Amino acid sequence: MQLLSSSSVWSVWQQVPGATNDVPAIVILGNKLHLVVRGTDNGIYHKTMDLSTGLWTDWASLGGATLSSPAIAASGPDRFDLIVRGTDDGIYYKTWSSGSGWNSTWEVIPGATCDKPSLALADGNLYLVVRGSDNGIYLNKMDLSSGTWSGWTQIPGATPSAPVLTTSGSCVHIVIRGTDNGIYYVCQT
Repeated sequence: MQLLSSSSVWSVWQQVPGATNDVPAIVILGNKLHLVVRGTDNGIYHKTMDLSTGLWTDWASLGGATLSSPAIAASGPDRFDLIVRGTDDGIYYKTWSSGSGWNSTWEVIPGATCDKPSLALADGNLYLVVRGSDNGIYLNKMDLSSGTWSGWTQIPGATPSAPVLTTSGSCVHIVIRGTDNGIYYVCQT
């Protein structure tokens, strides 16, 4: 691991009021940092910070509950997408935009996961990868212009943990922990 140069300047850690059982999810849109967490009650909560003033809003409950960390991705200059694993292992989706805030209901994406989902954006598509209840690796993508999901594609292999993905150009990169604890990578163009 390479350390930052001594000329790097970090702010002082500040505590954000509240608590979480999991890894927080963040995204920046415009001049706001959006923070989404799984609360200690498994509820899903949203809070923003104004980057110019450092002031935080109060926590807002999004309704519903999750057993894993949420996944968010900016899908436009004023919109981000949120996906969570429900307490029934179902996969739930919601969007936020600066013009209208949160859409009112959770959309169900058919399928199930036993872990944290992962999201990335490329070529006008939102890519979602999950570990299925059979430890298989499954990919689904949504065309952002139409809002339609492609349906699940199983990627060969298995994982006992949540997969992660990122995109570059038109390539979707996925990394997993294999069932032998090895680290495996695959790319789809």
